[in-house]
Amino acid sequence: MAATDPRAVATQELGKHLLEARKGIQALKADMMEMGDKLSADLDDTNERLDTLQEKVAEVIDVLNDVVSYLTEQESSR
Repeated sequence: MAATDPRAVATQELGKHLLEARKGIQALKADMMEMGDKLSADLDDTNERLDTLQEKVAEVIDVLNDVVSYLTEQESSR
């Protein structure tokens, strides 16, 4: 039987663990990149919706201003 160097065995085991850790880190990085892309797309969609909402609110304000002007004219003509 050949004697096995404990340091060589430990180094080999450490190498296996480091390889597994590296694979895990790469998978996590890929997941985070995918999540980042999805969040970016969601943010773009949210910004578009906010722009649309802002336009609608501006339209409502314009209509309300017209109503106030009309009512003010009606009140002053009495």
